[in-house]
Amino acid sequence: MHKFKLFLGILAACFCINVLPQNVTAAEVPASTPQENTAIQPVSLVTGEEDTTTFQSYDLVVPVSTKTLVVPINMDYKGLLSIKLTGKVIPSGLDIGLYSDEACTSIVGYARYLSSSSMEGDLEAKVPAKGTYYLKLSLSSYAEADASLTITPYSFSSETKTLKNKEWIGSYPMSYDSQISHKITISKPGYIMVEGASLGEYSSSISVTLLNSKKAKLSDLEYLSKTQGYATYFAVKKGTYYINAKSSDVYKLRYSFVAVAEKPGSTKAKAVTIGKGKTVKGLVQATDSTTKADWYKVKLTSKRKLAFDIYAKSNESITFEIIPASKNVILWGSTITLYDFEGGEYSTKETMPVGTYYIKVIKRAKTSSGYYTIKFR
Repeated sequence: MHKFKLFLGILAACFCINVLPQNVTAAEVPASTPQENTAIQPVSLVTGEEDTTTFQSYDLVVPVSTKTLVVPINMDYKGLLSIKLTGKVIPSGLDIGLYSDEACTSIVGYARYLSSSSMEGDLEAKVPAKGTYYLKLSLSSYAEADASLTITPYSFSSETKTLKNKEWIGSYPMSYDSQISHKITISKPGYIMVEGASLGEYSSSISVTLLNSKKAKLSDLEYLSKTQGYATYFAVKKGTYYINAKSSDVYKLRYSFVAVAEKPGSTKAKAVTIGKGKTVKGLVQATDSTTKADWYKVKLTSKRKLAFDIYAKSNESITFEIIPASKNVILWGSTITLYDFEGGEYSTKETMPVGTYYIKVIKRAKTSSGYYTIKFR
């Protein structure tokens, strides 16, 4: 994103026009000419990766008779308004600024200056609210001919958005500290993978937080790191959730949902048996307390090593405790904690006695949630 210094010129009388709105993304769209009664409607970016060279452009002429042209532009939301400026004939200096009032007294962002030696540029403004704004173009006082140029406007929302499963949505943060909410709807229990990617010139960090339908926090701020594939995981039940995202630059975000049918035991006495070679799937929900546990059990019918394949996908960690039914059997190092996206084969070094062994699945932190699988080898 660019910042521009405000250039003040000597202004003449104000000449206002209205322009027919165009919201076209087809290739080689011809520039439209000014018409009355309606304002320009910028193309709204969805993913942030659209080819802006295909967007609708508008041809403008700043008459030397008035030396000023004002063009209204509609914004449907708070966010970024970006206008590509391409001069055709710039006989003298041309000041270009965006204003929040029709009288053009309150500038939004920074102005841009075009001249015969600098015919192109971009005007970018952080628009604080939905409404009509005014693009003012002013010739220098010594201009002796009309100025003509083409503008290509587009916008990028900074407001709450609705995400669809596996579809990328882009957003523009108004400041480093601002957080944008992304609404999702879950139809059944399962887990979501939340992915993010920076769209800025310089790669910026992205952090996310899971909220419930009332926007109460269900997780801490989770940093989407390169080592974890710029992704994190949350277990969810049926309902509405919000993913709050924080970044210092433009980014895109999506979630992918996987339904999970689970039947764990709720107590040790109700532990579910895992047969040899079988796999069970489970969820540690964000709404679960740290005292809640999922219980499973396996049976060794002969002396051999006790071995499992255990994997987890979580925003923080999931803990697995292996507990012998017999008090005469002691297991050292029988607690396994998996962070983020981890897992593998876990086995005792020595052969274990015949008998029953329990697996207790818990979370240590209230803000942790995720998905796990256990295979009895």
